[in-house]
Amino acid sequence: MVFLIDSSNLYYRCFHAIQKLTNSKGFPTNAIHGVLKTLRLWMRTHNPDHIALVVDGETCQERLDLLPGYKATRKPMPDDLKLQMPILGELTELLGIPSLCDPKQEADDLIATLAVQARAAGHDVVVASNDKDFFQLLEPGVTILRQTPKESVRVDEAWLAKEWGLRPDQIVDYLSLVGDSVDEIPGVQGVGEKTALQWLTKYESLEGIFEHLQELPERFQARMKGELPRLEINRKLITLRRDLPMKLDLDAMQRRAPDYDPLFAKFRELEIKSLMLEMQKERDGSSTAPAPASSASSPQTKVTPKRKETQGELF
Repeated sequence: MVFLIDSSNLYYRCFHAIQKLTNSKGFPTNAIHGVLKTLRLWMRTHNPDHIALVVDGETCQERLDLLPGYKATRKPMPDDLKLQMPILGELTELLGIPSLCDPKQEADDLIATLAVQARAAGHDVVVASNDKDFFQLLEPGVTILRQTPKESVRVDEAWLAKEWGLRPDQIVDYLSLVGDSVDEIPGVQGVGEKTALQWLTKYESLEGIFEHLQELPERFQARMKGELPRLEINRKLITLRRDLPMKLDLDAMQRRAPDYDPLFAKFRELEIKSLMLEMQKERDGSSTAPAPASSASSPQTKVTPKRKETQGELF
């Protein structure tokens, strides 16, 4: 299994899930606690042999050329999270989880590219993220892991059809119609989730909708004609790139055993006591800890998705 983690999505969720946690020196540790707890949960549950935290680079220039306002007014990273970022990078490496980044590419596109290459090489792929854009990647052997405070779900094509009423190849058109507030992509005025789903169920795609434009309610006919250029742009913005020059390097993504001594030294510095005690027991053989394995899977867990999300609300 190749396990690809959307690091930005994970870090923001964990930061917002645990409020105002600091050590005795006043240094914030909420994201650190949440990220380490989540990563260890995933490794226990899914036991991947190849894993990577995929890190955001620059915002894609091609998308900015299409829509100058793309991600333009996102709030800056909170100061308390910014302070924890370098330490998170250090701790995750010591935990045995490598990081991947292309400074000129968005993490979503890197994940899509690596997922396609991993499947072509015969590996099952899990993408860990609550970002609904990744639904477009679903196919046999590719699932999305969505995490909530109480449970997780391995999303596959059947889940998407049951819970959203869509196929993976309809996700881009659906999001083009309704927009994406997180990435600041405007949708068609007056077209909400229910309307978009009805149209795609009946007409299959944007092309099908425009072929049957005269069948739409009269108030939408002229509006949709006027929105055609926007919809074409939205499609390009939302479609994940799967052809970046980065090549899948399974050796670089090999899950490793934790580097306990420097990891525990960092825990002592940060005053992370409970996790250190837990991992000391694992190291000493007093508790069963999963070792990297050649294959693993986890049972699918049902959870009803929230259809509108912000970066921090789903942990």
